[in-house]
Amino acid sequence: MIRAKTLDKKTQILFISSVCSVFILVFILNKLYPLFADDWFYSFIYNDKDVRVSSLSDIFESQYNHYFVWGGRSIVHAIDQLLLMMDFSIICFLNSLAFIVFIYVLYKIANRDNKVNPFVFVLFSLLIWFSQPAFFETAIWKTGSVNYLWGGAIVFSFMYPYYIYYRSVKSSDNFFKVVLFFFCGVIAGWMNENMTIALIFFIVLILFKSHSRKIAIPKWAIAGLVGVLIGSAFLLLAPGNYVRLEGVKTTHGWPDITFFKALWIGVKNIFRYLFHYIMPLLGIYVLLLCVYNRYPRNTESIKINVQSSILFITTGFVALGAMVVSLIFPERSLFGIIVLFLIPIGIIYANIDFSQAYYRYLNTGVMIIFLLLFLNGYYKATRDLYVVNVVFAERELYIEEQKNKGIDSVVFTKAIPVINEKRYFIRDLTNDPNGLTNKAYARYHGLKSVNLIVNKKENN
Repeated sequence: MIRAKTLDKKTQILFISSVCSVFILVFILNKLYPLFADDWFYSFIYNDKDVRVSSLSDIFESQYNHYFVWGGRSIVHAIDQLLLMMDFSIICFLNSLAFIVFIYVLYKIANRDNKVNPFVFVLFSLLIWFSQPAFFETAIWKTGSVNYLWGGAIVFSFMYPYYIYYRSVKSSDNFFKVVLFFFCGVIAGWMNENMTIALIFFIVLILFKSHSRKIAIPKWAIAGLVGVLIGSAFLLLAPGNYVRLEGVKTTHGWPDITFFKALWIGVKNIFRYLFHYIMPLLGIYVLLLCVYNRYPRNTESIKINVQSSILFITTGFVALGAMVVSLIFPERSLFGIIVLFLIPIGIIYANIDFSQAYYRYLNTGVMIIFLLLFLNGYYKATRDLYVVNVVFAERELYIEEQKNKGIDSVVFTKAIPVINEKRYFIRDLTNDPNGLTNKAYARYHGLKSVNLIVNKKENN
Protein backbone atom coordinates (compact mmCIF):
# COMPACT_ATOMS: atom_id res chain seq x y z
CA MET A 1 0.00 0.00 0.00
CA ILE A 2 2.81 2.41 0.97
CA ARG A 3 4.69 1.52 -2.23
CA ALA A 4 1.54 2.19 -4.32
CA LYS A 5 1.06 5.60 -2.67
CA THR A 6 4.72 6.47 -3.28
CA LEU A 7 4.38 5.45 -6.92
CA ASP A 8 1.21 7.57 -7.31
CA LYS A 9 2.98 10.55 -5.76
CA LYS A 10 5.94 10.16 -8.14
CA THR A 11 3.53 9.93 -11.07
CA GLN A 12 1.80 13.14 -9.99
CA ILE A 13 5.16 14.92 -9.64
CA LEU A 14 6.14 13.69 -13.11
CA PHE A 15 2.82 14.91 -14.50
CA ILE A 16 3.24 18.39 -12.97
CA SER A 17 6.83 18.49 -14.22
CA SER A 18 5.66 17.59 -17.71
CA VAL A 19 3.03 20.34 -17.68
CA CYS A 20 5.55 22.92 -16.46
CA SER A 21 8.12 21.83 -19.05
CA VAL A 22 5.64 22.12 -21.92
CA PHE A 23 4.54 25.54 -20.65
CA ILE A 24 8.12 26.84 -20.52
CA LEU A 25 8.95 25.51 -24.00
CA VAL A 26 5.82 27.07 -25.51
CA PHE A 27 6.36 30.34 -23.65
CA ILE A 28 9.86 30.64 -25.14
CA LEU A 29 8.42 30.21 -28.65
CA ASN A 30 5.76 32.83 -27.87
CA LYS A 31 8.37 35.33 -26.66
CA LEU A 32 10.51 34.82 -29.76
CA TYR A 33 7.57 35.11 -32.15
CA PRO A 34 6.84 38.83 -32.68
CA LEU A 35 3.48 40.47 -33.26
CA PHE A 36 2.89 40.18 -36.96
CA ALA A 37 0.41 40.88 -39.81
CA ASP A 38 -3.13 40.58 -38.38
CA ASP A 39 -1.76 41.34 -34.91
CA TRP A 40 -0.97 44.84 -36.16
CA PHE A 41 -4.27 45.04 -38.02
CA TYR A 42 -6.53 43.98 -35.10
CA SER A 43 -4.79 46.40 -32.74
CA PHE A 44 -7.08 49.02 -34.30
CA ILE A 45 -10.86 49.36 -34.49
CA TYR A 46 -11.95 47.46 -37.57
CA ASN A 47 -12.65 49.76 -40.54
CA ASP A 48 -11.12 52.73 -38.72
CA LYS A 49 -7.79 53.97 -40.02
CA ASP A 50 -6.49 55.71 -36.91
CA VAL A 51 -8.13 54.59 -33.64
CA ARG A 52 -6.21 51.97 -31.67
CA VAL A 53 -8.29 49.58 -29.54
CA SER A 54 -8.01 50.69 -25.92
CA SER A 55 -11.29 49.70 -24.24
CA LEU A 56 -14.11 47.16 -24.28
CA SER A 57 -16.35 49.65 -26.08
CA ASP A 58 -13.70 49.89 -28.83
CA ILE A 59 -13.72 46.11 -29.16
CA PHE A 60 -17.52 46.06 -29.40
CA GLU A 61 -17.48 48.73 -32.10
CA SER A 62 -14.71 46.92 -33.95
CA GLN A 63 -16.49 43.57 -33.92
CA TYR A 64 -19.76 45.16 -34.95
CA ASN A 65 -18.01 46.56 -38.04
CA HIS A 66 -16.18 43.28 -38.58
CA TYR A 67 -19.42 41.27 -38.47
CA PHE A 68 -20.92 43.16 -41.40
CA VAL A 69 -17.79 43.55 -43.50
CA TRP A 70 -15.52 40.54 -43.00
CA GLY A 71 -16.86 37.60 -40.97
CA GLY A 72 -18.76 36.16 -38.03
CA ARG A 73 -15.95 35.02 -35.72
CA SER A 74 -16.84 37.76 -33.29
CA ILE A 75 -15.93 35.91 -30.08
CA VAL A 76 -12.38 34.87 -31.00
CA HIS A 77 -11.58 38.21 -32.62
CA ALA A 78 -12.88 40.02 -29.54
CA ILE A 79 -10.54 37.88 -27.41
CA ASP A 80 -7.74 38.67 -29.84
CA GLN A 81 -8.28 42.41 -29.60
CA LEU A 82 -8.50 42.19 -25.82
CA LEU A 83 -5.13 40.41 -25.74
CA LEU A 84 -3.53 42.92 -28.09
CA MET A 85 -4.32 45.68 -25.61
CA MET A 86 -1.98 44.00 -23.09
CA ASP A 87 1.77 43.98 -22.60
CA PHE A 88 3.54 41.55 -24.94
CA SER A 89 4.88 39.37 -22.10
CA ILE A 90 1.36 38.98 -20.69
CA ILE A 91 0.06 38.00 -24.14
CA CYS A 92 2.79 35.35 -24.37
CA PHE A 93 1.99 34.05 -20.89
CA LEU A 94 -1.74 33.78 -21.60
CA ASN A 95 -1.19 32.18 -25.00
CA SER A 96 1.13 29.59 -23.41
CA LEU A 97 -1.46 28.96 -20.71
CA ALA A 98 -4.10 28.47 -23.40
CA PHE A 99 -1.88 25.81 -24.98
CA ILE A 100 -1.63 23.96 -21.67
CA VAL A 101 -5.40 24.17 -21.14
CA PHE A 102 -5.98 22.85 -24.66
CA ILE A 103 -3.62 19.88 -24.19
CA TYR A 104 -5.09 19.19 -20.74
CA VAL A 105 -8.63 19.01 -22.13
CA LEU A 106 -7.48 16.49 -24.76
CA TYR A 107 -5.67 14.56 -22.01
CA LYS A 108 -8.81 14.46 -19.84
CA ILE A 109 -10.88 13.15 -22.75
CA ALA A 110 -8.39 10.42 -23.67
CA ASN A 111 -7.52 9.40 -20.11
CA ARG A 112 -11.09 9.33 -18.80
CA ASP A 113 -11.62 6.83 -15.92
CA ASN A 114 -7.87 6.21 -15.60
CA LYS A 115 -5.23 7.28 -13.09
CA VAL A 116 -2.89 10.21 -13.73
CA ASN A 117 -0.76 9.44 -16.79
CA PRO A 118 1.95 11.96 -17.73
CA PHE A 119 2.80 9.95 -20.86
CA VAL A 120 -0.62 10.75 -22.35
CA PHE A 121 -0.13 14.47 -21.73
CA VAL A 122 3.33 14.38 -23.30
CA LEU A 123 1.97 12.31 -26.19
CA PHE A 124 -0.65 14.95 -27.06
CA SER A 125 1.94 17.72 -26.79
CA LEU A 126 4.18 15.88 -29.26
CA LEU A 127 1.32 14.92 -31.58
CA ILE A 128 0.20 18.55 -31.87
CA TRP A 129 3.78 19.56 -32.74
CA PHE A 130 4.30 16.84 -35.37
CA SER A 131 0.83 16.51 -36.91
CA GLN A 132 -0.17 20.15 -37.39
CA PRO A 133 0.99 21.46 -40.79
CA ALA A 134 0.58 25.05 -39.57
CA PHE A 135 1.67 24.72 -35.93
CA PHE A 136 3.20 28.20 -35.60
CA GLU A 137 0.32 29.83 -37.43
CA THR A 138 -2.32 28.21 -35.22
CA ALA A 139 -0.59 27.90 -31.83
CA ILE A 140 2.11 30.59 -31.58
CA TRP A 141 1.15 33.48 -33.87
CA LYS A 142 -1.14 35.43 -31.58
CA THR A 143 -4.14 36.13 -33.85
CA GLY A 144 -3.98 32.68 -35.41
CA SER A 145 -3.69 31.08 -31.99
CA VAL A 146 -6.82 32.79 -30.69
CA ASN A 147 -8.73 31.64 -33.77
CA TYR A 148 -7.67 28.00 -33.58
CA LEU A 149 -5.95 27.10 -30.29
CA TRP A 150 -8.19 29.20 -28.02
CA GLY A 151 -11.26 28.43 -30.11
CA GLY A 152 -10.39 24.74 -30.05
CA ALA A 153 -9.92 24.78 -26.28
CA ILE A 154 -13.41 26.26 -25.87
CA VAL A 155 -15.06 23.81 -28.28
CA PHE A 156 -13.41 20.67 -26.86
CA SER A 157 -14.05 21.85 -23.30
CA PHE A 158 -17.73 22.11 -24.19
CA MET A 159 -17.62 18.64 -25.75
CA TYR A 160 -16.16 17.12 -22.59
CA PRO A 161 -19.34 17.06 -20.40
CA TYR A 162 -21.24 15.46 -23.30
CA TYR A 163 -18.45 12.92 -23.62
CA ILE A 164 -18.66 12.11 -19.90
CA TYR A 165 -22.43 11.71 -20.23
CA TYR A 166 -21.93 9.48 -23.29
CA ARG A 167 -19.63 7.15 -21.36
CA SER A 168 -21.47 7.04 -18.03
CA VAL A 169 -25.07 7.79 -19.10
CA LYS A 170 -25.44 9.52 -15.74
CA SER A 171 -25.76 13.22 -15.08
CA SER A 172 -27.20 15.64 -12.57
CA ASP A 173 -29.63 18.28 -13.76
CA ASN A 174 -30.58 21.66 -12.27
CA PHE A 175 -31.70 25.10 -13.40
CA PHE A 176 -28.29 26.70 -12.99
CA LYS A 177 -26.67 23.99 -15.13
CA VAL A 178 -29.30 24.43 -17.85
CA VAL A 179 -28.71 28.20 -18.02
CA LEU A 180 -24.91 27.76 -17.90
CA PHE A 181 -24.87 25.25 -20.76
CA PHE A 182 -27.15 27.40 -22.87
CA PHE A 183 -24.88 30.44 -22.68
CA CYS A 184 -21.69 28.37 -22.97
CA GLY A 185 -23.26 26.66 -25.97
CA VAL A 186 -23.80 30.03 -27.68
CA ILE A 187 -20.11 30.84 -27.19
CA ALA A 188 -18.88 27.38 -28.29
CA GLY A 189 -21.06 27.49 -31.40
CA TRP A 190 -19.76 30.94 -32.30
CA MET A 191 -16.11 29.87 -32.67
CA ASN A 192 -15.08 28.38 -36.00
CA GLU A 193 -17.07 27.26 -39.04
CA ASN A 194 -16.00 23.64 -39.56
CA MET A 195 -15.68 22.95 -35.82
CA THR A 196 -19.17 24.35 -35.25
CA ILE A 197 -20.59 21.78 -37.68
CA ALA A 198 -18.55 19.07 -35.97
CA LEU A 199 -19.78 20.16 -32.52
CA ILE A 200 -23.42 20.05 -33.59
CA PHE A 201 -22.95 16.59 -35.10
CA PHE A 202 -21.12 15.35 -31.98
CA ILE A 203 -23.88 16.46 -29.61
CA VAL A 204 -26.76 15.32 -31.83
CA LEU A 205 -25.20 11.87 -32.28
CA ILE A 206 -24.76 11.44 -28.52
CA LEU A 207 -28.34 12.55 -27.80
CA PHE A 208 -29.68 10.33 -30.59
CA LYS A 209 -27.90 7.30 -29.14
CA SER A 210 -29.29 8.06 -25.69
CA HIS A 211 -32.79 8.40 -27.12
CA SER A 212 -32.48 5.15 -29.10
CA ARG A 213 -31.45 3.35 -25.90
CA LYS A 214 -34.46 4.93 -24.15
CA ILE A 215 -32.21 6.83 -21.75
CA ALA A 216 -33.52 10.12 -20.36
CA ILE A 217 -31.71 13.08 -21.93
CA PRO A 218 -30.79 15.73 -19.32
CA LYS A 219 -32.16 19.24 -19.83
CA TRP A 220 -28.69 20.80 -19.73
CA ALA A 221 -27.67 18.72 -22.76
CA ILE A 222 -30.63 20.00 -24.77
CA ALA A 223 -30.07 23.58 -23.58
CA GLY A 224 -26.44 23.33 -24.63
CA LEU A 225 -27.40 22.14 -28.10
CA VAL A 226 -29.90 24.99 -28.49
CA GLY A 227 -27.16 27.42 -27.45
CA VAL A 228 -24.74 25.92 -29.98
CA LEU A 229 -27.33 26.22 -32.77
CA ILE A 230 -27.90 29.89 -31.91
CA GLY A 231 -24.16 30.58 -31.74
CA SER A 232 -23.57 28.81 -35.06
CA ALA A 233 -26.34 30.89 -36.65
CA PHE A 234 -24.59 34.09 -35.53
CA LEU A 235 -21.34 32.72 -36.93
CA LEU A 236 -22.51 31.33 -40.27
CA LEU A 237 -25.12 33.96 -41.17
CA ALA A 238 -22.86 36.98 -40.62
CA PRO A 239 -23.23 39.34 -43.62
CA GLY A 240 -19.46 39.77 -43.65
CA ASN A 241 -19.01 36.12 -44.66
CA TYR A 242 -20.69 36.79 -47.97
CA VAL A 243 -18.86 40.07 -48.52
CA ARG A 244 -15.56 38.26 -47.97
CA LEU A 245 -16.63 35.39 -50.26
CA GLU A 246 -17.20 37.80 -53.13
CA GLY A 247 -13.76 39.24 -52.50
CA VAL A 248 -12.20 35.76 -52.58
CA LYS A 249 -13.93 35.00 -55.88
CA THR A 250 -12.61 38.20 -57.42
CA THR A 251 -9.08 37.75 -56.07
CA HIS A 252 -8.79 34.21 -57.44
CA GLY A 253 -10.45 34.94 -60.75
CA TRP A 254 -13.73 33.15 -59.95
CA PRO A 255 -16.33 35.95 -60.29
CA ASP A 256 -18.85 33.69 -62.05
CA ILE A 257 -17.88 30.31 -60.64
CA THR A 258 -20.61 27.66 -60.90
CA PHE A 259 -21.85 25.57 -58.00
CA PHE A 260 -20.42 22.34 -59.43
CA LYS A 261 -17.00 23.86 -60.09
CA ALA A 262 -16.89 25.21 -56.53
CA LEU A 263 -17.93 21.78 -55.26
CA TRP A 264 -15.21 20.11 -57.30
CA ILE A 265 -12.56 22.47 -55.87
CA GLY A 266 -13.75 21.60 -52.36
CA VAL A 267 -13.67 17.85 -53.04
CA LYS A 268 -10.14 18.03 -54.44
CA ASN A 269 -8.93 19.93 -51.38
CA ILE A 270 -10.54 17.42 -49.03
CA PHE A 271 -8.99 14.38 -50.71
CA ARG A 272 -5.58 16.06 -50.89
CA TYR A 273 -5.56 16.68 -47.14
CA LEU A 274 -7.19 13.33 -46.40
CA PHE A 275 -4.35 11.34 -47.92
CA HIS A 276 -1.60 13.69 -46.77
CA TYR A 277 -2.58 14.27 -43.13
CA ILE A 278 -5.54 12.14 -42.01
CA MET A 279 -4.68 8.69 -43.39
CA PRO A 280 -1.32 8.49 -41.53
CA LEU A 281 -3.14 9.25 -38.26
CA LEU A 282 -5.72 6.56 -38.99
CA GLY A 283 -2.84 4.16 -39.67
CA ILE A 284 -1.39 4.89 -36.22
CA TYR A 285 -4.85 4.47 -34.69
CA VAL A 286 -5.34 1.03 -36.29
CA LEU A 287 -1.88 -0.09 -35.18
CA LEU A 288 -2.56 0.95 -31.58
CA LEU A 289 -6.01 -0.64 -31.76
CA CYS A 290 -4.43 -3.99 -32.65
CA VAL A 291 -2.17 -3.76 -29.60
CA TYR A 292 -5.07 -2.61 -27.41
CA ASN A 293 -7.29 -5.54 -28.38
CA ARG A 294 -4.54 -7.86 -27.20
CA TYR A 295 -3.36 -5.95 -24.14
CA PRO A 296 -6.19 -3.79 -22.72
CA ARG A 297 -5.72 -2.06 -19.39
CA ASN A 298 -9.27 -3.02 -18.38
CA THR A 299 -11.20 -5.66 -20.34
CA GLU A 300 -14.53 -4.30 -19.13
CA SER A 301 -14.01 -0.95 -20.84
CA ILE A 302 -12.86 -2.19 -24.26
CA LYS A 303 -16.23 -1.65 -25.91
CA ILE A 304 -16.81 1.89 -24.62
CA ASN A 305 -13.24 2.96 -25.42
CA VAL A 306 -13.46 1.70 -29.00
CA GLN A 307 -16.89 3.29 -29.42
CA SER A 308 -15.58 6.57 -27.99
CA SER A 309 -12.68 6.60 -30.41
CA ILE A 310 -14.99 5.91 -33.35
CA LEU A 311 -17.27 8.75 -32.17
CA PHE A 312 -14.41 11.23 -32.58
CA ILE A 313 -13.25 9.73 -35.87
CA THR A 314 -16.76 10.06 -37.30
CA THR A 315 -16.94 13.64 -36.05
CA GLY A 316 -13.57 14.31 -37.66
CA PHE A 317 -14.83 13.15 -41.04
CA VAL A 318 -17.89 15.39 -40.66
CA ALA A 319 -15.64 18.37 -39.89
CA LEU A 320 -13.47 17.55 -42.90
CA GLY A 321 -16.52 17.09 -45.14
CA ALA A 322 -17.92 20.44 -44.02
CA MET A 323 -14.99 22.13 -45.76
CA VAL A 324 -16.35 21.04 -49.16
CA VAL A 325 -18.29 24.32 -49.31
CA SER A 326 -15.13 26.39 -48.81
CA LEU A 327 -13.40 27.68 -51.94
CA ILE A 328 -10.25 28.35 -49.94
CA PHE A 329 -9.03 25.61 -47.59
CA PRO A 330 -5.72 26.72 -46.01
CA GLU A 331 -3.77 24.21 -43.94
CA ARG A 332 -4.48 26.15 -40.73
CA SER A 333 -8.15 25.17 -41.12
CA LEU A 334 -7.11 21.56 -40.47
CA PHE A 335 -6.20 22.34 -36.86
CA GLY A 336 -9.41 21.18 -35.16
CA ILE A 337 -10.01 18.45 -37.74
CA ILE A 338 -6.63 16.86 -37.07
CA VAL A 339 -7.23 17.05 -33.32
CA LEU A 340 -10.46 15.07 -33.77
CA PHE A 341 -8.32 12.28 -35.23
CA LEU A 342 -5.63 12.62 -32.54
CA ILE A 343 -8.10 12.06 -29.70
CA PRO A 344 -8.91 8.45 -30.77
CA ILE A 345 -5.16 7.75 -30.81
CA GLY A 346 -4.94 9.16 -27.29
CA ILE A 347 -7.95 7.15 -26.06
CA ILE A 348 -6.53 3.84 -27.26
CA TYR A 349 -2.97 4.65 -26.14
CA ALA A 350 -4.16 5.65 -22.66
CA ASN A 351 -5.91 2.28 -22.21
CA ILE A 352 -3.18 -0.08 -23.41
CA ASP A 353 -1.64 -2.24 -20.71
CA PHE A 354 2.10 -1.59 -20.99
CA SER A 355 3.00 -3.95 -18.13
CA GLN A 356 4.24 -6.47 -20.69
CA ALA A 357 8.01 -5.93 -20.87
CA TYR A 358 8.19 -5.93 -24.69
CA TYR A 359 5.50 -3.28 -25.14
CA ARG A 360 6.77 -1.26 -22.17
CA TYR A 361 10.25 -1.03 -23.68
CA LEU A 362 8.80 -0.36 -27.13
CA ASN A 363 6.63 2.44 -25.76
CA THR A 364 9.59 3.99 -23.95
CA GLY A 365 11.80 3.67 -27.02
CA VAL A 366 9.27 5.27 -29.36
CA MET A 367 8.63 8.09 -26.87
CA ILE A 368 12.38 8.78 -26.59
CA ILE A 369 12.73 8.88 -30.39
CA PHE A 370 9.82 11.32 -30.67
CA LEU A 371 11.31 13.48 -27.90
CA LEU A 372 14.70 13.57 -29.65
CA LEU A 373 13.08 14.50 -32.97
CA PHE A 374 11.06 17.18 -31.19
CA LEU A 375 14.13 18.63 -29.46
CA ASN A 376 15.96 18.77 -32.78
CA GLY A 377 13.02 20.57 -34.43
CA TYR A 378 12.54 22.82 -31.41
CA TYR A 379 16.21 23.85 -31.45
CA LYS A 380 15.97 24.81 -35.13
CA ALA A 381 12.75 26.74 -34.50
CA THR A 382 14.16 28.73 -31.58
CA ARG A 383 17.32 29.44 -33.58
CA ASP A 384 15.33 30.75 -36.54
CA LEU A 385 12.85 32.74 -34.47
CA TYR A 386 15.63 34.28 -32.40
CA VAL A 387 17.11 35.77 -35.58
CA VAL A 388 13.67 37.08 -36.58
CA ASN A 389 13.15 38.52 -33.11
CA VAL A 390 16.49 40.36 -33.23
CA VAL A 391 15.63 41.98 -36.58
CA PHE A 392 12.20 43.10 -35.32
CA ALA A 393 13.74 44.48 -32.11
CA GLU A 394 16.37 46.39 -34.10
CA ARG A 395 13.66 47.88 -36.30
CA GLU A 396 11.67 49.10 -33.33
CA LEU A 397 14.73 50.83 -31.87
CA TYR A 398 15.43 52.42 -35.25
CA ILE A 399 11.81 53.59 -35.50
CA GLU A 400 12.08 55.31 -32.13
CA GLU A 401 15.30 57.03 -33.24
CA GLN A 402 13.66 58.26 -36.45
CA LYS A 403 10.49 59.44 -34.71
CA ASN A 404 12.56 61.40 -32.20
CA LYS A 405 14.09 63.18 -35.21
CA GLY A 406 10.61 63.97 -36.55
CA ILE A 407 10.88 61.43 -39.40
CA ASP A 408 7.65 59.51 -40.10
CA SER A 409 8.66 57.70 -43.31
CA VAL A 410 11.16 54.99 -42.42
CA VAL A 411 13.34 52.92 -44.73
CA PHE A 412 14.87 49.66 -43.51
CA THR A 413 17.94 48.20 -45.17
CA LYS A 414 18.24 44.89 -43.30
CA ALA A 415 15.88 42.06 -44.23
CA ILE A 416 14.93 39.05 -42.14
CA PRO A 417 17.43 36.26 -42.93
CA VAL A 418 16.03 33.49 -45.10
CA ILE A 419 13.75 31.21 -43.08
CA ASN A 420 11.02 28.72 -43.92
CA GLU A 421 8.19 31.22 -44.37
CA LYS A 422 5.61 28.46 -44.84
CA ARG A 423 6.53 26.80 -41.55
CA TYR A 424 6.69 29.92 -39.39
CA PHE A 425 4.13 32.07 -41.26
CA ILE A 426 6.42 35.08 -41.06
CA ARG A 427 6.88 37.19 -44.18
CA ASP A 428 9.10 40.23 -44.36
CA LEU A 429 8.17 43.75 -45.36
CA THR A 430 8.58 44.61 -49.05
CA ASN A 431 9.89 47.51 -51.10
CA ASP A 432 6.31 48.62 -51.71
CA PRO A 433 5.21 51.11 -49.02
CA ASN A 434 1.61 50.72 -50.21
CA GLY A 435 1.60 46.95 -49.66
CA LEU A 436 -0.83 45.66 -47.03
CA THR A 437 1.90 44.38 -44.69
CA ASN A 438 3.92 47.59 -44.94
CA LYS A 439 0.86 49.78 -44.37
CA ALA A 440 -0.26 47.72 -41.36
CA TYR A 441 3.22 47.87 -39.83
CA ALA A 442 3.48 51.63 -40.43
CA ARG A 443 0.09 52.30 -38.85
CA TYR A 444 0.90 50.09 -35.86
CA HIS A 445 4.05 52.14 -35.17
CA GLY A 446 2.46 55.52 -35.90
CA LEU A 447 4.38 56.12 -39.11
CA LYS A 448 3.36 57.55 -42.45
CA SER A 449 5.10 54.77 -44.38
CA VAL A 450 7.75 52.06 -44.15
CA ASN A 451 9.86 50.58 -46.89
CA LEU A 452 12.42 47.77 -47.12
CA ILE A 453 15.29 48.43 -49.50
CA VAL A 454 17.85 45.73 -48.87
CA ASN A 455 21.45 46.80 -48.59
CA LYS A 456 23.15 43.56 -49.56
CA LYS A 457 26.46 44.43 -47.94
CA GLU A 458 24.81 45.36 -44.64
CA ASN A 459 22.46 42.41 -44.80
CA ASN A 460 25.35 40.01 -45.21
